[in-house]
Amino acid sequence: MPILKLDDLDLLPVRRSDQHELSRLADAHQFFDLELREKKIRTTDVETQALQLADKAITVTKKLLPYGSPNQIVDVWLTNAENVHRRRERLLAPNGTTLENIIRSGAGNCGEHSQVTFALIAGSPRNAPVSRVNAEGVDHAFVVIGDHRQTDRVTIADSWVTFPVAHLLRHGAFSINQVLDTTAPNTHADPKYQIYSEWSLPIPKTQERRGAIDFFKQRLAKSNISPLYAQWTSLARLGGQYTTTDRKILNFDRFTQSHILRYLEAKQQYDDLFENTDDESEEVSRYSNSRSPSLERRFARTMLL
Repeated sequence: MPILKLDDLDLLPVRRSDQHELSRLADAHQFFDLELREKKIRTTDVETQALQLADKAITVTKKLLPYGSPNQIVDVWLTNAENVHRRRERLLAPNGTTLENIIRSGAGNCGEHSQVTFALIAGSPRNAPVSRVNAEGVDHAFVVIGDHRQTDRVTIADSWVTFPVAHLLRHGAFSINQVLDTTAPNTHADPKYQIYSEWSLPIPKTQERRGAIDFFKQRLAKSNISPLYAQWTSLARLGGQYTTTDRKILNFDRFTQSHILRYLEAKQQYDDLFENTDDESEEVSRYSNSRSPSLERRFARTMLL
């Protein structure tokens, strides 16, 4: 059984839309009207290595969880709630929280995404500690490379968001509250965090949307349930570029145009249906307005109220 390494992307199925327009990369910030952060940020050699490691781990996590997140509006919409059912079935099964079962389900919220990303980085040779953390004031988990107690220039790997970008903590939308799990630097691959390529799923087929409205209405009619989000990125502002000590540009916020447009169009479809529906439920309208911001708003902020 082959062990998955961060450089072994050929062992994984191609993520949806990645196989299209590979040469037509676009800056995500070009599709939004938002304030850009400082344009060039020089990084040390250690920071550069951590950013590149985080970028690889994010990419592999997205491939290992191709159904996305059951609490992200667009992922639920695109899979017609298949990711919701997959996560629910896994949690009802014995050992449903193990890393293997998370990957075999192909879906997960921020907790599961951070577990997979943490394992990928922790199981790789590196010169810095890696931690899985909770965000301050928000029910959210992500991964940090480096010691955040000493500096805010540690690297963040947040694979749960729609357009994940490796970045430094100082440029993020989330601050750190507490450490959930951590491991020390390791110059060798740690077998404790091994992931096997056969755990991964085939590419999910495009789902029909006919049941999407009914699903969202039924969900919104219930009480005491966790909210859904439209969390596009973990950055406070997009548009900047990290550069190495020899001034080489590091671009982590570039995606295929088809990938960006697919998610934005899906979000717009959701907004149009719920904002224009004649349904008498005030909960649907209130939810759509408060939890689901329109595309032209800045999307690098948490949607929690």
